[in-house]
Amino acid sequence: MGSPETVRDLAAVLIEGITAAMVWHGRTPWPTLIAELPARGQGQLAPLVRRGFTTAVDLHQAPREAPGWSVRLLLRTSTLARAQLSGPSGPITDKNALSLPPGFLEAVGHLGQTVLYLGEVNLSQCPADDQAGRLAALTTAAAQGHLIGARCPART
Repeated sequence: MGSPETVRDLAAVLIEGITAAMVWHGRTPWPTLIAELPARGQGQLAPLVRRGFTTAVDLHQAPREAPGWSVRLLLRTSTLARAQLSGPSGPITDKNALSLPPGFLEAVGHLGQTVLYLGEVNLSQCPADDQAGRLAALTTAAAQGHLIGARCPART
């Protein structure tokens, strides 16, 4: 997942890595970014909840929008991008090589938003092409209260 990246806007929060996935919320597949927090990093979620994120307990619907948050994807190829996350006070983190699953860019173009989840999801335990395993890990993290989320405007 890479080295921890300090979130400049909220200095106490560390992000170990970001994973892109397509996650069904209701009847719509949403382009979703999952920011992995280090083990026992759950105490880092409170500042983000105060900034508009909500606890994700059910993945059946996309979380609400968090004002001031956004995602910018700078394409390297059709399946590889640089992802820049920004919060209300400016840039948060920058992932230089984000692998995009099929349909991700089309969904961003159609919806104009991504879902951004943060938490201790343990996606490093899932092979990159195991969408079912990633969804199971995300669902488990949500059920255990280890996940927060928001919808964020996205652009390429």
